[in-house]
Amino acid sequence: MFISDMYLPLSVINKILQSSGYDESDKVFLSSAIGKTKFTGDIYSYVVEQLGCNPEDILHIGDNYHSDVLNAKAKGLLSYFY
Repeated sequence: MFISDMYLPLSVINKILQSSGYDESDKVFLSSAIGKTKFTGDIYSYVVEQLGCNPEDILHIGDNYHSDVLNAKAKGLLSYFY
C-alpha cells in the first residue's frame, strides 16, 4: 500500500511503481486522485475506511515529520520517521 501527496496523475505513479517491481494489486492512495492529503491528515481516515481496518493496524513510514508522523499519529496510525 502506498499513500502519497503527489501532483502527478495516478496513471504515471502506477507506471513508476510497476517499473520498480510493484504490481496493480498494491493499493495506491494518491492525494491528487482522491482530494485528501497527508498535509491535512484527512487521507489517513480515508485509507482506514477504504481498507476496513483499525488505524493501529497500519504502520505509516515517511520523511516529513508533520505530515507523515504527527498527522498519522493524530488519526491513530502507527508511524515511523525515516
